[in-house]
Amino acid sequence: MNEELRTILKVRQALDESARRCAVPVQDRLNLAIANAMAVHAQKLSDQPAQVPAPRHPKPVVTPGHALGELWNGVIQWVNQPALSFAVSATFVVAAVTGIVHTGEQYYDAKLTEVANLDAEILGDDLPPSAYVDSGFVGYTSQEASQELLQTDDQINQWMDSIPAPQPAGGSNAASTPTS
Repeated sequence: MNEELRTILKVRQALDESARRCAVPVQDRLNLAIANAMAVHAQKLSDQPAQVPAPRHPKPVVTPGHALGELWNGVIQWVNQPALSFAVSATFVVAAVTGIVHTGEQYYDAKLTEVANLDAEILGDDLPPSAYVDSGFVGYTSQEASQELLQTDDQINQWMDSIPAPQPAGGSNAASTPTS
């Protein structure tokens, strides 16, 4: 029993020392919790109603960020109201749906404009629209396009051949002309 009493006293002493190092508001809350626990324990032992002491409201400790913290806590409490939370959530859902619908409409309008431009080009062409359906016509136009590319390449090669070759610098003209 003597050993148990020493252990209890050592634990009590350690708890008292750490409680003295706590801030005043924390120490007041600890004292209130201890008083509540003692009242409940006394009630259990005596079967009488517990007399829980009224909480003391200590003076608030004012620190440099205290006013900002109080403001932030007030905002959080206001935002955490169920009706407001629902309204904010509903606003975000409506905004998301509106954005999706708007994007879909823009995509549809772009496709519609593309098809309209293609139709305008086909109808404005000298060829009748039935020519585009003819499979032989498609082959003819692709063959004609490749021949035009070949003619363009020939024209470039002719132009390149018509350019005189550069003369070497500092040499005589007779040494640079080929002999036959």
